[in-house]
Amino acid sequence: MTPLALSPKAFVALLLLACMFAGNHVAARVAFDHGVDVVTAVAVRSLATALVVSLLVVWQRVPLAATPRHRRFMPLIALLVGVQSLCLYAAVARLPVGLALLVFNSYPIWATLAARVLYGRRPERAALVAMPVILFGLALALDVFGMLGGGAARAHWAGIGPGVGFALGAATSFGLVLALTQHEVADLDGRVRSAVVRYFTDSFQGQRFTEDEFLKEVERFVVPLARRGSAVFVGRGAAFLLRDEPVLRVLTVAPAKVRTARWADERGVAGPAAEESLRAEDEARFAFIRHHFHERLDDAGAYDLSVNVGTLGLEAATGCVIDAYRRRFPRPR
Repeated sequence: MTPLALSPKAFVALLLLACMFAGNHVAARVAFDHGVDVVTAVAVRSLATALVVSLLVVWQRVPLAATPRHRRFMPLIALLVGVQSLCLYAAVARLPVGLALLVFNSYPIWATLAARVLYGRRPERAALVAMPVILFGLALALDVFGMLGGGAARAHWAGIGPGVGFALGAATSFGLVLALTQHEVADLDGRVRSAVVRYFTDSFQGQRFTEDEFLKEVERFVVPLARRGSAVFVGRGAAFLLRDEPVLRVLTVAPAKVRTARWADERGVAGPAAEESLRAEDEARFAFIRHHFHERLDDAGAYDLSVNVGTLGLEAATGCVIDAYRRRFPRPR
């Protein structure tokens, strides 16, 4: 069979799709930086896609007939797409977008392996040539060879490892989707497949535990305890949840070196990996407060007392907090 030449129009269409795909994940990273959680991002993406594709199906009058085989495999394919979406967005939330997508784009390897294992299909010669090239390029991008050398590279891997794992999970899931689609539901119209997959994926998001729901549960627990007294709350936006309650709001700070050293000790990482991990944690905390309370986490005006634990030391800082509490509430609460 003579392969069809790629027309300029088709090439431009593919290039546009590639840009849209990349833009989707850049937008996701921006959303994560502003407090959106991974599951919400996947739900919005799935629902929007399902609605658009459904409109296309209705507008173009695509037949909806499905065979028993289609009905058996479409839920499995939809489940795998849901796993792929969650893993990929989780990777984008932890890695630079370009690196996350580079790892994800190893999916042709997993698709080829799945087709071989599940259906006994021999890989084409072009795939056999491309697979080692993809693996070698991925190894260079992730500095796999450097990891064998010493502590700095290993610390780097400690920081990016979870994100890389999520990206590989997304690639594996998508590879299975491609293999199952090609061998089990290829004769089902692609628009129908997309609509079914997206609706099925979004249906699982209906039971998600969102940040808003989490905050409501925290408020339901924290406020009554604060009103009873004799309680200390650390983080979780408690200073902003209790802004109208008679409590002592304390902001603890420390120099960057002190915070990084403590973070490295608690998390078992060091060097640049500790700094990057702490920076990501700070960004997530600031984004959480900004999104839910429209405040800055480090706004001293939102607190009654600000204490520098790094310069005072833990014991002296604790004494300052106790003294301020006793002065504000002479009678124990």
